[in-house]
Amino acid sequence: MGEMPAPIVPLLQPRRTALALAFVIAWWPATVLVGQDGGVAMIEADGAGARYWPRWRGPSGQGLVAGSGYPDTWSATENVLWRTAVPGRGNSSPIVWADRIFLTTAYDGGRRLSLLAYRRSDGALLWERGELVAARKTYEESLGIRRQIGYRQGMAATLGNLGLVLWRQGDLAGALTTYRQAEAITRELGIGAASDLDNIAVVLYEKGDLAGARRTCDEALALCREVGDRSTAAAVLATLGHALAAAGDLAGARAKYEEALPLLTETGNRTYAAIAHSGLGQVLAAEGDLVGARQKHDQALAIRTALGDKIGAAESDVALAGLSIEQGRPREAVAPLRAAAEVFRTEQATEKEGAAYSFLAGALLAQGRTAESVEVAGRARTLWTKGQNAHLRLSAAVMQARVRAANGSAVEALSGLVSALAEAAELGLVGAQLEARLAQGEIELGAGRAESGRARLATLEQEARAKGFGLVARKAASARARASR
Repeated sequence: MGEMPAPIVPLLQPRRTALALAFVIAWWPATVLVGQDGGVAMIEADGAGARYWPRWRGPSGQGLVAGSGYPDTWSATENVLWRTAVPGRGNSSPIVWADRIFLTTAYDGGRRLSLLAYRRSDGALLWERGELVAARKTYEESLGIRRQIGYRQGMAATLGNLGLVLWRQGDLAGALTTYRQAEAITRELGIGAASDLDNIAVVLYEKGDLAGARRTCDEALALCREVGDRSTAAAVLATLGHALAAAGDLAGARAKYEEALPLLTETGNRTYAAIAHSGLGQVLAAEGDLVGARQKHDQALAIRTALGDKIGAAESDVALAGLSIEQGRPREAVAPLRAAAEVFRTEQATEKEGAAYSFLAGALLAQGRTAESVEVAGRARTLWTKGQNAHLRLSAAVMQARVRAANGSAVEALSGLVSALAEAAELGLVGAQLEARLAQGEIELGAGRAESGRARLATLEQEARAKGFGLVARKAASARARASR
């Protein structure tokens, strides 16, 4: 399974202390106009943005409002309508709109961000980031407001958050457009463009544009060197590791992950440390070191569990279940894969849910539970068929072919593999090509095409071993040996 790093959203760095939200804001009137008596002319905000508090320092960004009667002192009890604890670390100025207060918060040193929505009248927490539909609507509304008042830095931050939501929903095209808009603004303002470039590189990688991802990573690293941004540089190195691994450069990928990990530890970026450990796990598995791969995925899982990263932990569970299948223990993989699929469903990560079901179909097939595997593979197909993530789509297509062949449809299975192999070759996804060729050879052996299958597997074994893909080479050799008995 091609596991993906989560983009870094370019927002302000968090303060070092946890915040409690004690909203004097709740006392503010619904109509607020900017102005000042005397000789200094102030810029007035108009429209809906003037009625509430849509940005840092108020409607016009000047920190002034008209009228009187606002509280200017408070304590734990004085002039406070309600109090509520805010998880994580405060990461922005609140936005007040109608009966809603929106606030961002940060976990893991600012690398994992979340949007919170509170009810202004009583402080009830209405939702957090996981509700992607609501979050998307809120970000789109916020973007419109910030465009209206000309708040460019706020637009860049909102575009980054909106891009993250689109990415999590699997809309890679929408995420790429949004991240590029954010990058254009941050370049114009001279702030944080490297983080936007890393976001763009992640999306390009997932779409299968490996050359574009590598170019973008190189550009981001150059910017990081200019400003001495070691934290973002480490994250970019991990993203670059993914692109190199997908292109078949396992040694280069390993080097990037190992270069990134000390920097990630130094800068406290545990989210990307988990990604780097997971990436190393994928490399070790491809090389054939399943024990070492399990150790790395266990490390990633421990970090993600401690961070409360549900999607990341579920991705690690899928990777570990895949190792259980490879190690001949498919029964152990079933429960974790079902649980991971449910997490992805709840978090609206549709393509990843489909990938989890594809792995589950493989676990059932390895136990001889063909009818169940066909049903699960069908469910997976409905989830990933229209997906934009090339790595998940191709991995699922290979598993779909294996299930079809086991169900007596070898011709259809081989036809599907030809299409998958052509796409993988066009995109330069070396590992995906090798997996498709392995499935072709094994299906041919079982479909009465023994000579063709053995020849295909012999060539594959030699090429895979030369490229460092020890696991595929070993499986190709094993399939040939079984066919010769």
